[in-house]
Amino acid sequence: MKRLLIIITLVLLSLPAISWSQGYEAVTITSASKALTQTTYLRSRSALCRVETAPIRYTVNGTTVPTALVGIVLYPLEWIILENTDQIRNFRGFATTATDASLKCFYFE
Repeated sequence: MKRLLIIITLVLLSLPAISWSQGYEAVTITSASKALTQTTYLRSRSALCRVETAPIRYTVNGTTVPTALVGIVLYPLEWIILENTDQIRNFRGFATTATDASLKCFYFE
């Protein structure tokens, strides 16, 4: 029994850490380049975002500003994972239609 508990403990210690959401925000993306809210994401290490209502174009490199023709297209109900603090900080979104888009983001430590 003692060996079984040791094995279970070692297995649990080898699993990746569980990361719980530390923040949430809903951002309205318009036809002007929009960033995520710094006071909301704080020291987050990753983010999971879903676009709703209208397609957007986005960039995460910090230098390219998205426009109607520049950036990666993200359609309604699609998700994006921002994998590090630089991508979160550098994210910029742009609505590609006359309808504003709603971007819902969860932030993780």
